[in-house]
Amino acid sequence: MSHDREVEHPGGSEGDLLESPPTMLERLGDRWSLLPKRRRLAVATMVAVLVVASLSAFVVSKGRAWIAERSLDDHVELQATMGVTASSTTPSGGSVDFYVSVLNRGPRSVSITSIDIAGARLRITSTNEQPAEVKPGLAVSVPLSVLLDCSDAAVGDPSNGLRGGIDAVASNGRPRVVDTTFDQSTIVTDIADTLCRIDPDLRNVELDGAVNQPR
Repeated sequence: MSHDREVEHPGGSEGDLLESPPTMLERLGDRWSLLPKRRRLAVATMVAVLVVASLSAFVVSKGRAWIAERSLDDHVELQATMGVTASSTTPSGGSVDFYVSVLNRGPRSVSITSIDIAGARLRITSTNEQPAEVKPGLAVSVPLSVLLDCSDAAVGDPSNGLRGGIDAVASNGRPRVVDTTFDQSTIVTDIADTLCRIDPDLRNVELDGAVNQPR
């Protein structure tokens, strides 16, 4: 004789479901829904203002950095000093070569394309065929052509340095003309004064290059 008996399931009836505790996001959602509509609007407005302010500060910071970088890329600051080299090894009597040493005092590399100086009966131009790149803090020597005409009046005081223009290209590709005083200009002007005293009829004489022996 069999006896039927009911088997009890631990944990309650079959219809019971295990429920997980609410998450933090759900609890915040419940609290948010309990807030009055006016307070919710005030909180939402405050959050929006903070987000906009943070974004604005970020954009302004990036904008200032970009402007500062562009300013550095466009900045050209040069210092020019005249020099001369002489040689007497060639059979024709040697040679004299003038140059300008251009120091880059700016924050970016600069390309020197040409140099033009006029004054004290002189017309001085660069002879470099290719742009001369000079890095920050360094100098480059640019060869010169020096033309003397004793018929021109000597304008200004050459002891204060000849003035002229240096055509340069900034690191951002923008061409610039730097008006500057060339240090040690007396290297050239003293020679010009001496030659014009000896022969006032000299016209368009090239002072650089080979030196011919007297005839």
